[in-house]
This record gives sequence, structure tokens and C-alpha cells, in this order.
Amino acid sequence: MTVGFSGAVAEYYAKFRRGYPSQVFDALEEAFELSEADVVLDVGCGTGQLALPLASRVRSVVGVDPEPDMLRLARDAADAQGIRNATWVLGADTDVPALGALLSERSLGLTVIGQALHWMQHDELFRAVSPLLRVGGGIGVISNGTPLWLQDSAWSRALRGCLEGWLGTTLEASCGTSCLRTRLGAPSGTNLCAPRLRPRRCPARWPGGGS
Repeated sequence: MTVGFSGAVAEYYAKFRRGYPSQVFDALEEAFELSEADVVLDVGCGTGQLALPLASRVRSVVGVDPEPDMLRLARDAADAQGIRNATWVLGADTDVPALGALLSERSLGLTVIGQALHWMQHDELFRAVSPLLRVGGGIGVISNGTPLWLQDSAWSRALRGCLEGWLGTTLEASCGTSCLRTRLGAPSGTNLCAPRLRPRRCPARWPGGGS
């Protein structure tokens, strides 16, 4: 299955899609207590904007994406940077349960979704990921910048009104689902969000086990 990010689109994505500032990765590392013992799963990894910077902070990263060209470019970028602890898997969010069968329970320190949750069945995804997360681990849903419909301008307000009328709901979240707007020290314009599912201890975590 592909979603239209193949060929030249993937090439432009790799070249022009902006990455994330280092403070985002610092915040994730601190919030989920990441270490060199951890494995991170990046669902909808694209060309590796999250997976590659995380690779230097953990034991390994697994990037999953439904577009072969995106994965090819992610692999090329990893090779160019000398990253050897990244694995690339062709698949979608609906394939995470099958991937989970290859991973042991509580084996993930973190699952990240960057600018991709709107393509996914997030309720099912979060439930599939939950048993794979170690105690203190969680899910990070990351948005790079404020969406057009949430910006403070007359054009954005008009767009938001149009979308809300069409969808029949109030648009407040920026990550594709209802989220906790905890910044965790991230720079302005970058949202680190977690789904409203069993939040414990830290409001920006969805821990995978323990109490």
C-alpha cells in the first residue's frame, strides 16, 4: 500500500521537509528516560526525520513506512551518516500488531509518530503499541509547527471556521487526535503530545506497564 509519497514526491520530501530541532530529542530522551538499552519504533517514519537523530541516543530504531521510496531514502540517509543501528520496515500502522509479534513485550522505550497521525487509525495503533512499551516508556506524537487552521491570522480563522463547519467539530488539537499540550521544554512551535489514554505520572507519557 502506498499513499502518494513515491518517486519525485519522496525525493522532494527528503530534500525540503524540515527536520526537528535538537531540543525535541532532548525532551523525548528526558521524558521517557531513554538510554542506550532502548529500542524506538517510528511509525510513518518517512525519510527518517525522527528516526535518524534518535538513533544516536538509543540501542536501535525501527522505522516503518508504507512507501518503498521513502524507506529507500531513509536508508540512504542512514548510510550517509554512518548510522548502523536503524532498521527499515515496509508497512503501515495497521501492520504494527504483526510487527509486535516479532518484538517481545515491554521491549520498546518509545514509539514516535511525526506529522503522520492523520493517516492512521490511531486508537487501534495505540492499543497495539501499548503492550510493547516498557515501564516508563510511551508514545510521542510530534507536530513540527502550528497547523494553518490554528494560527492567529484572519485567513487561518476563516479556514478553521470552514473546516469546523464541514467536519461538525471544534478543531483544537494539532497532532491529529485529542492531545495533551505539554511542551516538555520543546521549542516554540513544536508540540510533543500524548493521547488521552491512561495517562499516569507524567501527563506527556502513556506508560506501557507498571502503575
